Order: sequence, then structure tokens, then C-alpha cells
Amino acid sequence: QEQEQEQTKTQKFTENDITAIATHSSNNQFPGVNVNDELYLKSHKANQCVCCGSPKHIRRHYVVPYAYRKHFPPRFKSHLSHDVVILCSKCQLNCEHYYQHRMKELEEECSVDLRSGLAVPYEPPHHVDSEKYQVRSRALALLRWKDKLPEVKVQSYECTVREYLGVPMDSNVVLTSQQLQEVIDVEYRTENPNHVPGPKIVVASLHNDEDKITAFVMEWRHYFVDTMSPHHLPRGWSVGLAVMST
Repeated sequence: QEQEQEQTKTQKFTENDITAIATHSSNNQFPGVNVNDELYLKSHKANQCVCCGSPKHIRRHYVVPYAYRKHFPPRFKSHLSHDVVILCSKCQLNCEHYYQHRMKELEEECSVDLRSGLAVPYEPPHHVDSEKYQVRSRALALLRWKDKLPEVKVQSYECTVREYLGVPMDSNVVLTSQQLQEVIDVEYRTENPNHVPGPKIVVASLHNDEDKITAFVMEWRHYFVDTMSPHHLPRGWSVGLAVMST
């Protein structure tokens, strides 16, 4: 289910999508919502990029990255309409550049053990088998660029691949493209069970505290506005709109 939700971030909008995101309900059925929130929910949502106004190649964008929101408590996890905006592909690419930079900063700030105050050793998402990686790389080079490689390298690479496959070092026995592809397809990475994704570390640092999560959401709204300068946000949209469902 999370993978399906993740995929929706790059899907194009239809008019029905715009309506669904803009208003989860209508006819003044917004219990616990203040006047400004209601103004936004009732306002017209144009089928265009909120930054440049382009109606072409539009797709949804999470103002608070979904990588964080999926770890929020249920009350914050619901995708409130004002935290899902529309961007064109060009503006989204620009926005992702800023977002990746900020997410990296946050991960570095939060990657400390909250109990000891010591830095948490970085654990990569995968363990790499260096031997398999090397033989795979050499098989790939032989399959794609053998004619361009110096003869000495060809011999060295073939020696590595033959040894891995158990094929004798005999000039009369030629390595086939099928054998090379078999080596290329070798899985050289295994998942690291000790890896903790950066976004999960960042959200954990908020301690499930509603005030801290609220401030975190507000910070991302400010960041979106400051970096992207959106000139076509719907009427009533503001950084101070409701953060969690009631």
C-alpha cells in the first residue's frame, strides 16, 4: 500500500483528482476547521502549476515529503489537502533539488543517539559483495566494450570471469554472451537489517510530540514557499492552515 501511495507522487492529475485533493467534502462540512481553512477548502483549484502557472505535465507534490509523513501519527498522517499541491514537471524537478538538500541536512542534524548524545554510525541500506561486484563489472565490460579494451585488460577480465564460472582458461573455449549476461545478473547486494532510513530517524527525533510535529510541518511549508516562490496558490492557502485532522 505504501508503494502505491509513493507512486501517486508522480502521477498526472485529472480534473477529478484536482477536486478530490482540493476538497474531501463540501457544503460546509468541516468540523473543527477555522475560517481560513474553510476558505481554502472552498476556493477554486485551477488545474495548473502553483509555481509558474503552467497547465502542462502537472503532477502532485507533497509539501511535507511523503517519506516523513508516512511515519507520522495517524492524526498527522492524513493527507490534508493544503499539503498536496500541483507542480509542472520542470518546477517539480527544481523543487526536488531543494528538498533533497534540506532532507540531507535534517538527517545529519538528527543522526545522533538521543539517549547517549553520540553520533549513530551510518549503516548503508545494502551490504555489497565486493568480489561479485568486481566480476559483474568485468563481465559487463566484456559484453559491451570488449572491442575497445586493450588486449591485456580483456585477458585479465576474462580470467576473472572464467574463474568465477569455472570455465577453463582455454583459448578454444570462448565465453558466450549468455555466460557473460549470467554473471551480470548476479545479485551482489543484500539488504542490511541494521539500516535505518534517514526520514525515519528525523521523525523519531520529534518524539511523537504534537507541538514538534506541527512545527516540523510548518517549517516545510515555509521552506516550500521560500524556495519555490509559488505565485499561483489557491485562495486561502497559507503556511498557518491546520496541520492535523480533527
